[in-house]
Amino acid sequence: MENSDSLDLSTTITFIKIFNTIAKNRELKRSDPKYQVFEDLFRKKYLDISCKVIEGDIGRGMSYYSKKHDLYIGGPVHLNSQYHIIDP
Repeated sequence: MENSDSLDLSTTITFIKIFNTIAKNRELKRSDPKYQVFEDLFRKKYLDISCKVIEGDIGRGMSYYSKKHDLYIGGPVHLNSQYHIIDP
């Protein structure tokens, strides 16, 4: 995550899905401080560039939405916009 100006689409989508997964899962954030660190870093350094990469516009629920990629950053729970953690 060194040069935020050169994120490719695949990396950006991965970051967004990780961010959304962490943001929607309080237990995950409590389990290890690194999850909160990632969420904070994404908000501060990668949110704006991610919106540009996915061509996102303001969506509902304080979120950004990319119609082109059917992807939210934040906002409502959306199956395509996060990872699904399966307990073993």
